[in-house]
Amino acid sequence: MTYEPITEENKGDWIAWLEEHAAHLTGKKQEPITRDLLNTEEGDLGTIKDLVGNLLATLKNQPVTIF
Repeated sequence: MTYEPITEENKGDWIAWLEEHAAHLTGKKQEPITRDLLNTEEGDLGTIKDLVGNLLATLKNQPVTIF
């Protein structure tokens, strides 16, 4: 998937999405091996790819592809 930098137009959507995840993660213990931590339809790996891809694209200000 190719991720585009976060823009002013979609920034609010990203804030809402991240706030949902922050609320879900609040109070969870950090343990070396935790599965189903984010518990989304996309699963942990899909969610992590979205976080990393969009943050990296935004910081680099260019598209980033993660397979």
